Amino acid sequence: MQTSGITSDERNQEREQKNGNRKRPTLLKPDAVRNRHVGDIIARIERAGLAIERMELANVTPAQAAANYAEHEGKPFTTVSSAISRAVRS
Repeated sequence: MQTSGITSDERNQEREQKNGNRKRPTLLKPDAVRNRHVGDIIARIERAGLAIERMELANVTPAQAAANYAEHEGKPFTTVSSAISRAVRS
């Protein structure tokens, strides 16, 4: 296998220059927690060279879910009400 001769630190610096040092929230759906995939997801995030600055476990209220899915209102792939009901299911 041929390598590019670039280190992971250099790759991370290139990624930061390209994407900027933006913060991106990541929400895990309840089934990811229920099915014990959280550790695998965190590992993938870290392998991608991203840093986790803050993590919290919380129950999403219907109002929070509605605000999160508001941009999808009226799109054909889902209805906001069905997305909300999936997001707040226990």
